[in-house]
Amino acid sequence: MWLCCLLSSDKAAVGVQARSTCDSGWTLHENRCFRFFNLTRTWTLAEAYCVTQQGHLASAHSIAEARFVGTLSGNRRRTWIGGVQTLANTWYWTDGTPFDYTNWQAWQPDNHGGNEHCIHTNFVAGGVWNNFPCNQELPFVCVK
Repeated sequence: MWLCCLLSSDKAAVGVQARSTCDSGWTLHENRCFRFFNLTRTWTLAEAYCVTQQGHLASAHSIAEARFVGTLSGNRRRTWIGGVQTLANTWYWTDGTPFDYTNWQAWQPDNHGGNEHCIHTNFVAGGVWNNFPCNQELPFVCVK
């Protein structure tokens, strides 16, 4: 299932534009608009939902941004963000921004069971990231 999403997302990835205001329901942070959706979706369907909102699953490029995403989600245990693993075992953001910051939990990414190719945040553990099966249904944060 994640292969489908990787192929389509890779072609559709575009950079997120800097903004000074956000649409209703979205929150401005460092020139980007973020929104938490308390809807449980697989990673693929969460990304598709973000695209319908003219965005993508959120990327994080600093500890401040990662913490901001945590605040938006109410510090839930698991929340999808836009990191996904390619077949070449590299990670990228679906919004097209550089994968220039990581916040992996100490023993992550581990690809437990050979099917953990998507990133969720774990705010109970301080906002660290875990790779997780993409078919699990979690709430998510979008960015645009």
